[in-house]
Amino acid sequence: MPPLPARALDKGRRVTWTSALLAACLAGCASDAPNKAQLQSWGYASWWLPPDIHDLRDSRFDRLAFFEIELSTNGGIADAHGWPDAYSRLREAAARLRIPLDATLTLRGQQNFESLFGSPEAVDRLLATCLALVEEDPYLQGLQLDFEQYDEASPRSLDALRAFVPRLASALHGLSPARKLSVFVPTGGPKLYDADSLAEA
Repeated sequence: MPPLPARALDKGRRVTWTSALLAACLAGCASDAPNKAQLQSWGYASWWLPPDIHDLRDSRFDRLAFFEIELSTNGGIADAHGWPDAYSRLREAAARLRIPLDATLTLRGQQNFESLFGSPEAVDRLLATCLALVEEDPYLQGLQLDFEQYDEASPRSLDALRAFVPRLASALHGLSPARKLSVFVPTGGPKLYDADSLAEA
């Protein structure tokens, strides 16, 4: 197969990262009738295909999330994929264009989920990890939790997650400036969040 021309690659690059997340403000997620006036267009800037700065300027996204910082089961960071040092242009451009920039924290798989949220010590460390990320980076305006767990979770782990969300939200909102919290809600799996925990995001 012949290599794709540069123009085709550039177009594919744009389509890949701009085919991002169209979602309601998560404050309305716990409601059966979310306020359509609050619909926003959110985008992911993935570590393996970061957006071109010109594309970012033309995107008209309401918010952007770096994807991803992978969590370890002990509540620390397993792989930051170069964040933040490798993304100075992205961070500066988002600030210049006044597009709020978040960091997405990812954990995948049932076993990893159970290990992290089955340990109070790991959950406490996760809180400290989250706060360190935003306190040490003035460009970050929020965090997104991306727990991709599609199997049944134990009641203990679910309770721990649902208790963690308001703790993190309160800590983020108490910073100066305050930071936002959002969550990715997996489809086709168990309900990780309840109405009370979603209301905190």
